[in-house]
Amino acid sequence: MPTLVNLRNKRITIIARCPRCGSGEEDSFHVFRKCPTSIEVWQNINMGCVTIFLDQNIRTWLTWVLAKGSKEQSLIFCYALWVIWNSRNQLVHERKYFSGRNLAQKIESYIVELEGMGKERHTWRTDRLQKHPEEEPEVTILFDAVFEANRSRSASGVILRNRRGEMRVLKTTLHSNVSSPFLAEAIACLQAVKLGISLGL
Repeated sequence: MPTLVNLRNKRITIIARCPRCGSGEEDSFHVFRKCPTSIEVWQNINMGCVTIFLDQNIRTWLTWVLAKGSKEQSLIFCYALWVIWNSRNQLVHERKYFSGRNLAQKIESYIVELEGMGKERHTWRTDRLQKHPEEEPEVTILFDAVFEANRSRSASGVILRNRRGEMRVLKTTLHSNVSSPFLAEAIACLQAVKLGISLGL
């Protein structure tokens, strides 16, 4: 997960302080559990109990929450994680700030939609929910980027794997005149799209 701590570890940035609260370094644990905005979200959607788990390992925490909750609670929890991370990205990249209450309202709207869907669930056909082998993607394209700020350059890596996970294509490219980590990631994404187009995918 590209938190500022992880980006600093990759030498993409030197600043790792949380862009929301500025009171701690932004790792996964801080983003989802320690940041006051996230705490406000959990409290406003009546899931404040997820912040009391003492272990600071993010995977252990996620496993604990998902094991304790019902299916509906797990769906809401996962959506809340997405909303928190998405709003963090909007703050970093677009300078848009949302309070914990704003984010909680978005999650509550989702809960209302989810409850409405539950009333119609009996009309769904089970054959629509089954995954058919032909629907699985033939290939998967993965990409990543590294950014060197002092030289304004980046490198992108693109890997194409088939359905069995075997690597079929590996492409690395150096790029100059790159001004930010965001642009480096965008260039890597573009390289992946171009590869897919060139292969007729």
